[in-house]
Amino acid sequence: PNTNPSQLNGSSISWYTPNLTKYPMVHNWNFGIQYELPWQTKVEANYVGNRGTRLNEPAYLYALNQVNPSYLSLGDTLLDDINDHPEIEKPYPSFSGTVAMALQPFPQYRTVFAHRSNGGFSTYNGFQLTVTKRSTYGLSFLAAYTFSKALATTDTSGPGNYYDYTQDWYNRKSDYSVTMYNYPQHLKLTWIYDLPFGQQGRWLRSGPLSYIIGGWTMSMIQNYQSGPAVKLFTYVPTTEALYNPGWRPDVLLPRDQQTLNEPTNIQFNQGAQYLNPAAFDPLQTTPGGVPFHPGNAPRNMPDLRGWAGYG
Repeated sequence: PNTNPSQLNGSSISWYTPNLTKYPMVHNWNFGIQYELPWQTKVEANYVGNRGTRLNEPAYLYALNQVNPSYLSLGDTLLDDINDHPEIEKPYPSFSGTVAMALQPFPQYRTVFAHRSNGGFSTYNGFQLTVTKRSTYGLSFLAAYTFSKALATTDTSGPGNYYDYTQDWYNRKSDYSVTMYNYPQHLKLTWIYDLPFGQQGRWLRSGPLSYIIGGWTMSMIQNYQSGPAVKLFTYVPTTEALYNPGWRPDVLLPRDQQTLNEPTNIQFNQGAQYLNPAAFDPLQTTPGGVPFHPGNAPRNMPDLRGWAGYG
């Protein structure tokens, strides 16, 4: 075997971190009550919660060699050749590259990636109210309302998160936000109504019309939910300062000043601006394009949401 410790220097490698021996884990808990009302109607209220740990986070699979954001204080020096800065110690004598490369956790490799990670965590808390009415004839319905909040550092365990705008491997809590699949309020209605005509109905119980218009039913499925959380990201001229997955902007104004119109007031055929540009800063940078700090915007905005769904 080749035992030369420098055989892969300057290459990209895959790495399975030691903690991958532990599988993801989710704890679930719930509490509920049921009550039977007249007219064959049942009411059920439940609290549902869960907590996930060691979850897969695809967004960071190619960012394991990220430079610590604390080095952003060096500014454009990060982009300079390490040989131009003798005051900065090389990681090993034969190293060549930029100052940023020298400050990577594994400076001998250009890219360090993994096929799986397990640094994610999540919580879910929800109140569920269900009203059910069953009958052999007449009106039957199922109404389900959910008020919930899902928080996590990741939205999915698969390709949906590969291009997420996470930005700081060293501050995982900054990615802990509402998820893209969290809709705070969700109402579903399913109902069936037997029209009151025909042999089992109230009117026209006999005669030719009882056979023509009798036995018909009406049914509908209705779905109403809050809009999805808004995700914000920003463009930074250089990607070689930290080698991180992405950048988020700074949030400058509170929620009541982040929009110029509410979604319900916007006419699509006329056009109207939704977000207030003055509420967000795309990050100030050095002349070389190096940001002064990571953005303070959460991974998904908690109270800034898109259009509600009706169907």
